[in-house]
Amino acid sequence: SVELSTNSPAVHISANYGLGESVVNGSVTCDDWLADPAQDLRLIRRTLGSKETEIVGTGKPGGGTLTKPVERARRETYCLSNADVNRVAEGTARIQRVYATLYQIANVDTEFAVTGAGDVRFLQSRPVVVVNSTDVLTVDRHAVSVKDVVCRASYSLLGAVTGRIKIVNDIEELESGSKIIEAEDILVCPKTSNVFEKFLSKLKCGIVTMDGSPSAHPMLIGRERGLVVLCGIPNLWDAVRYMDGKMATLDGLSKTLYRGAVHLKSATQEELEAAFVPQKPVPTQTDRTCIEFLDKYGRLERVADGNGPERLWVKNPNTSLPPAWCELYGRIYEARFHVVNRARSSPLQADPLSCTHRVLHGQYNADEYVPVARTLSVFDGMSVPDFQRYFAMVDKDAVMYLRACEDFGHRPSVSTWRAYCEAYVPLYAALWLSFFVRMRLKTMSSTLAHDLGISNFHYSAMLQYQQTRNHAREEEFELHSEIASLAAAIHPFALSAGESYQLSQDGCLGTLSVKTIVSVALMKDAFRHRLESIAQRFRIGKRTGIHEDMPVEVVVELVLSSIMQGAVTPAADRTERIDYFPQIPEVMQTIAAHMESRIQNSNAHHYKVRGQWHVRHGLEAVARGVGIRVEDLFEAGSVAEVESVIRRFEQASIQSRSSAGSDATRCAPPAPTPYLTVSAALLAGIVIGVFLAKKKVL
Repeated sequence: SVELSTNSPAVHISANYGLGESVVNGSVTCDDWLADPAQDLRLIRRTLGSKETEIVGTGKPGGGTLTKPVERARRETYCLSNADVNRVAEGTARIQRVYATLYQIANVDTEFAVTGAGDVRFLQSRPVVVVNSTDVLTVDRHAVSVKDVVCRASYSLLGAVTGRIKIVNDIEELESGSKIIEAEDILVCPKTSNVFEKFLSKLKCGIVTMDGSPSAHPMLIGRERGLVVLCGIPNLWDAVRYMDGKMATLDGLSKTLYRGAVHLKSATQEELEAAFVPQKPVPTQTDRTCIEFLDKYGRLERVADGNGPERLWVKNPNTSLPPAWCELYGRIYEARFHVVNRARSSPLQADPLSCTHRVLHGQYNADEYVPVARTLSVFDGMSVPDFQRYFAMVDKDAVMYLRACEDFGHRPSVSTWRAYCEAYVPLYAALWLSFFVRMRLKTMSSTLAHDLGISNFHYSAMLQYQQTRNHAREEEFELHSEIASLAAAIHPFALSAGESYQLSQDGCLGTLSVKTIVSVALMKDAFRHRLESIAQRFRIGKRTGIHEDMPVEVVVELVLSSIMQGAVTPAADRTERIDYFPQIPEVMQTIAAHMESRIQNSNAHHYKVRGQWHVRHGLEAVARGVGIRVEDLFEAGSVAEVESVIRRFEQASIQSRSSAGSDATRCAPPAPTPYLTVSAALLAGIVIGVFLAKKKVL
């Protein structure tokens, strides 16, 4: 009758096929339901467990039981019907009321069974042991990001703790003495049982298990000893395989295992209770807050034209652009309305986004500030299906943009240049709109949650689940994976086992810093090319104009940081299936649209940079072909002027092929490009500079 991970009032049900022993001993991850007693036992969520085995009777005259696997079709189906769940929830609520009336006991723990005929039988009931939540530690959400998450659990106990991961694969490791559990350890194992207890006498931190349920052994011992517990994590071994001996943080409130030591804060009972009040609608930003934000990040300029009032101009984007690209970016303003209107089931007749735009200081595109309410009016009346259609169309625009960029990079010509310019406009228009799309959907999702009485805790949990579920679709995840993969490849090349230990203890190797060692490793062509590939495929630095150099130094710093953190390549979460508010599908559809707006915006920034580098390689080939510098193209005053140089290149290429009798039509970018050479020189400079400073000789 209480959710143990939050101590919030709810009917929390766990069940598996077969006899109840598998639920009680935690040998499987059960199906799970959470019902809200304040909303007529409406389901808050249901979670599909792995249910890999069940315990059944042997059917023999002497009795006994056996454990057998559950076939896939039944594993992928909830073991209780919706009607069964409702009967169990109603029965548990009745039992709770009896205990409260007769014994003044607030919460109960019951065991039940469902017969073959579909009857629900309650077998026993007892007072539930809950964690004292007068002051509960939890992770400071402002101190972590999704990159810090190792895995999330189905069940947990309140509290948070930092300790050192100790992976125990089997009880035999403890019995043989090859593994000893110390006070500051976080025990990670498939499951625990009574036989573990004699080895856990010193344990003060927490337990993490792959299988489990609210009544499983780790939850029981955790409540008795005040340990933080996470259990029911199907992808646990993939997530922690490189973490044995490393620091980690458990957070019971969010059911999350974080990498490293994370800042913790105390949550009072009042704060915990406040988390379960209905979610408040998130209002749209006011003009005042928007202007303050733009001012803070240097994106706002105040310009007085003659004797008239001061006008506000917003730099879009907040990076300098060559003149021709300033002109190209100026084309997005008329396109913005079309990008939205094509997705609307009821198109608008008038464009509320029309505004004046100009170029500031010859290098910054800027549009005159338009009130937030007027900008958001372009989304008025749009439904969730309309936004889903909008996302699909923008994804298609991104594909067309990348294809056009690649075509120009491989075959620079007037036609491929024009195709690039045409594909540029809708993607950059969507990037301009993305801030307001996210604002509108945040308001829509939070307002729906408020109207349905959904708590802010469960509203946040839905957003977190949706983000985790789609993590592998994010270019940010791919960037993090490639950085960690490169760091993992460099680590053994650069450091011996003894050096690795010294580095972990001291942060340096005598007079050699880790930066020096990594710089030496990056002089290898294979490593350097991987680093340069990362720099050209992801948005890493703040300066993202097509004329800017590769952010090689930034990538090097990211690789260094990854090595210091253990160079663990993250595995895509195999997140369990959770259905929040399954009786109201509109809730998760709106939440999904809310999170899609964030993911699409983030990905588009990476696509922009990736495409730019293809175009830049094509421009380099054009510059070489006509005997000028690529910088000369960036100094061209207009799109037409760049096109005229490309036409000269195309004509020269045709004449060259004609005189050579060649039918070649493809112009592949050279390898290495001048920028690869510059990068190699930069890395050599890092190595030479550091070694001279340390008076070391290679």
